[in-house]
Amino acid sequence: MTEEKNIAGRTERIAERAVWTAPGAIATVTYSLPLFHEIDFAVNEGYRKISHGGVEVGGLLFGSVEKDGTRIDAFRPIACDHASGPSFVLSDGDLERLVVQLDGAASDPDLTSLKPIGWFLSRTRSPLQLMEREMVLFDYFFPEPGTLTVMVKPERFQPTRFTFLVRDRRRSSACHPAASGAGNFLPRSIRARDSRAGCELGPARTGRIPGSA
Repeated sequence: MTEEKNIAGRTERIAERAVWTAPGAIATVTYSLPLFHEIDFAVNEGYRKISHGGVEVGGLLFGSVEKDGTRIDAFRPIACDHASGPSFVLSDGDLERLVVQLDGAASDPDLTSLKPIGWFLSRTRSPLQLMEREMVLFDYFFPEPGTLTVMVKPERFQPTRFTFLVRDRRRSSACHPAASGAGNFLPRSIRARDSRAGCELGPARTGRIPGSA
């Protein structure tokens, strides 16, 4: 086993998996290295599509949330029509398709026993942090403790950077979306669907895929 340390946390490489732990934290994030290389490829493919930042992409993360941490085992791309430009900003139609995608995930034979545990978002023009709209959507779609956002930033001639934003395991969402501002971002067809709301994320932690540097 080899170990990579950085100021953000610790990542231990074990066979084809890596275990990420934030400083002073008990919970961990375990992820498949081949899977993250696939995500890296998808993000950089978008990055190279056009000059000056490329096209941002995103995807659903599937796995499990256990007592000792979150495990990422699979991902599926999130369709984005990029109606607002190359940034990953989901339109009303995109969000409605995302609801259908999440509802239909259970019928995917390759996702048997896995559940949606978060998403990844690429960043090519802005810092590795969630915008207000993304925070609201994350709270709505992934309200459970232990869910996470993985932010991915490709860099020319440098390894891709990954930031883990893990929801506080002591908190979950329980309010109506309008209470957290979700009504400002969600189509009416989704707002009428059920009640979810916002909560706090744990601190951001940034790192790179082990062996990519």
